[in-house]
Amino acid sequence: MLSQRSLARRLEERVAEDARLRAVEATKKEAVARRVDVDTFQALVSAAHLRPMRGGLRLAPGGAGGKPAAPRNFRPDGTLSDGSSAPSSSTALAAAHGSTSSDDALRSGALFVRAWRAAAPAGRAELLRRAVAAGALPRLLRLELSSRLLEELLDCLSAAVSAGTGAAADAAVSATGKSTGVGMAAACSPPAAAETAADAEPKDHELARAVLQAAEAASSFAVAEAGLSLQARQRLAGLRAALQ
Repeated sequence: MLSQRSLARRLEERVAEDARLRAVEATKKEAVARRVDVDTFQALVSAAHLRPMRGGLRLAPGGAGGKPAAPRNFRPDGTLSDGSSAPSSSTALAAAHGSTSSDDALRSGALFVRAWRAAAPAGRAELLRRAVAAGALPRLLRLELSSRLLEELLDCLSAAVSAGTGAAADAAVSATGKSTGVGMAAACSPPAAAETAADAEPKDHELARAVLQAAEAASSFAVAEAGLSLQARQRLAGLRAALQ
């Protein structure tokens, strides 16, 4: 049972996310009406949810002419430490990555893109698998897809499909080689090899198919596709041909 504080926090997050999505959508429509180029379009959309600070820059007490405030060190859990053992950069980096690589990355498109940027190549593929398994990828990409993100998705999918195809081929060759000296088992080995290849291949192909479908359903897919480089266009065409 969620407490009232948790419900209020979730409601505030939903309201803020809805306001951000409406601001992004309005900016996209305005940019399309103005017929701006791709770079200007992406810059406008990326800053659509930002608002100017009210009251200008505010200095902390003691920051100008007075005694500077003592430095404070915080633990990864947010509590204040005594300062004797400052957290290392690796600890802070791990804590930052942990907050975005968890299931929180699937809560909104902005959090997903932040986790995507911070993840390693292998972590990006795993992030896509979790988003596809949760059925959240179309929602996450609906308003966040850009030429850069689409190109990065294509790089990740091409690597995954190539690795899966190579593993399936190696498994088929290995199974066929083992079956050459087994006598009567040789007649049954090629189907087994084919089944091994069929079992290994669809995992990455299904992931690529689901990601491409989610990307094509995004409202800015046409603009993102128009801004792709020549290599990315060829990679997209190759993926579409491989998935047919």
